[in-house]
Amino acid sequence: MSAPGGRKFVPITVDELKKKIKAKVEKLNPEMAGEFHWLPEMISTDPTLSKDLSKVEFDFENWSIDAEQNFGPAEIVGYRTLLNGMPFLGVSAGGDWETPLVFIIYWDGKSLRAYIPTDGNPWNTDTKMAYGNDEDADDKNRSKRFPGNDDPDVDARKVLADIQARIVPR
Repeated sequence: MSAPGGRKFVPITVDELKKKIKAKVEKLNPEMAGEFHWLPEMISTDPTLSKDLSKVEFDFENWSIDAEQNFGPAEIVGYRTLLNGMPFLGVSAGGDWETPLVFIIYWDGKSLRAYIPTDGNPWNTDTKMAYGNDEDADDKNRSKRFPGNDDPDVDARKVLADIQARIVPR
């Protein structure tokens, strides 16, 4: 699990978070709001979000914020609120060759931020890449992090606990 605390969030409603994300997208390109690539575009043009997500290398070939698409755990993907009151947008992403990982976007009081949980989130903590990019290194890391599981899925319970421990109210 990541170090406790360290990051802060300001309690807002899910609707307020949606408005902040929509405003960011519309500021980049008003016509982009309804397009499929709005999220990768928003992240690639926002230095804070890009830096936050640079911790792990993964592809945006497949991504979802819709748990109905069965691409990521329903407890995380989409707009959700943690027990500590933090609303977030949960995203599942990965290339066809990668094991999808999850990350969140939340409001820290000044800007939108992103966080990639470690605990319960299947990515290679040694190479800092999604599983699927280095077979030998992935096998070694998976056996250490997910003993007896050659194809781990996101463990929503552990991921949510990681997020709640790492990002605390202001």
